[in-house]
Amino acid sequence: MKKNIPLYCFVVLICTSIVLAFVLNFYLVIDPFKKLDDENYTFEKFTDDTQKQYTSNFFARESFINLNGLFTRLVGKKSNNNVDKMKNGMLVNSNIIYRDTSNLANSIKQFNSYLKENDVKFVYIQLPMKVDLENSLIYDGYVNYANQNANELLGKLGNDVSFIDMRKYIVSTPEQVEKYFYRTDHHWNTYGAFEAYKVVLNYLDEEFPEQDFDLSNADINNWNATVYEDWFLGSLGKRVGKLYAGVDDLTLLTPKFDTDMSMYVTNHRKFFNGNFENAVMDNSYLDKRDYFHENPYCSYIGGDYPLVNHINNNASNDLKVLIIKDSFTLPLQAFLSTSVKELDVIDARYFTECTIAEYVNVSKPDIVIMSINPSVFGETKYQKFGIDEASYHTNQTEKVEIVKNQSFKLQSNSNYYYKAVLSGLSYNTKYTISFDNINCSNEGVDGVTVALYNKDSKKIISSYVFNLDFCKQNGFEWSFVTPDIKSGNLQILVYAGLHSQTKGNTVEYQSLTVYKYE
Repeated sequence: MKKNIPLYCFVVLICTSIVLAFVLNFYLVIDPFKKLDDENYTFEKFTDDTQKQYTSNFFARESFINLNGLFTRLVGKKSNNNVDKMKNGMLVNSNIIYRDTSNLANSIKQFNSYLKENDVKFVYIQLPMKVDLENSLIYDGYVNYANQNANELLGKLGNDVSFIDMRKYIVSTPEQVEKYFYRTDHHWNTYGAFEAYKVVLNYLDEEFPEQDFDLSNADINNWNATVYEDWFLGSLGKRVGKLYAGVDDLTLLTPKFDTDMSMYVTNHRKFFNGNFENAVMDNSYLDKRDYFHENPYCSYIGGDYPLVNHINNNASNDLKVLIIKDSFTLPLQAFLSTSVKELDVIDARYFTECTIAEYVNVSKPDIVIMSINPSVFGETKYQKFGIDEASYHTNQTEKVEIVKNQSFKLQSNSNYYYKAVLSGLSYNTKYTISFDNINCSNEGVDGVTVALYNKDSKKIISSYVFNLDFCKQNGFEWSFVTPDIKSGNLQILVYAGLHSQTKGNTVEYQSLTVYKYE
């Protein structure tokens, strides 16, 4: 029998690599093995610790992932490490199980009713997953319940809730899947998100005929496209390596039209101001190509944050929008920030400063958009809106003035200079802080930070940036809800500029007023 020399050599290479991997990484199990002498150290804990060691510290991990992916590709296997290859060669999650969407549907209905009672519009957007509506790209014997789960959820929402089924614009055919999704990532690509942006902007234009929307913003011809070739190995590709299905180009769209906007990432106290590229894009992902340790999908916004505040100084309308999002929404929110005056974005998985319904109560958006894809249907945090907590604050109708017309000046010699303007705030209570005006004598200071602070735990609970240019036209006011924690001295802090950037600043605050609702 004639030997298959190339296959024989490859098998030898694989076996040698396995032995080498075992030798080089044996040290990873030494510490867990030592702990087995402890009678309280269970075998389950041993396997968990060993897995964590191998996941975090495995020598030449990326090389072995690539080698495994190449072997899987050569033998024609369609599944590897919970990743399936579809008929068009694109990668897809293999663990999209069936989910009962009854609780999610009921929660959305209740939230919709609460918003109606408070004269706030609501629309649910069903984002797509990376499979066509007919599941024709999935090989026989492989199961993907994404579309079935989405169909059942929309069916349960029925006529009670306004919704947009974005799937029919993005994944109605296999050709659309190839056009609008990355090959190695589970997310849509920039063009898929832009197509969704057009749909959302047209919807808002229909829902708010009294507002002025510049629909030309959603014309792709008014955007520049920059292509970074072979730049991106997506979340699925990172699990099977670049030799299994290749890598993706990264295309970024930036507007040709003038933009003047800001973005505040509340949990990091980071404020970005200027044009679209400076305000909403994170160019650090473009500094170098790193397939396994960077995620260039986050070039828009920078990542998934609990709460992001966008302000658009060039908006042709006065619309204020709140989005409840998952990671698919990152590029979509960046595009939409060019078309509305104010845009707040909450990721329910990480948002903890108050409930979502409470945030609606204090921020007063014109419309709430909930945009999620089927892979997060099992996340219970998307089912908890905190309506009861918000209703409690809605009943706090008496507005008590506790600080009146207090003016002061802050001169800072450090980067974290602030003044506690009020201490001993009540728990589980709504407050509003406002100023007649804020002036900074230093050039280049675009905003000032205010924060709700727990002095005892030394933690900032929530914060806000007064964008000086915007607020001089629209007023300096911030409302918030204190947590129901029953411990700690809660304070309102006012900074001499932006948090961590106050050194050398002189800021004059005119006529501080604080209201408490009882």
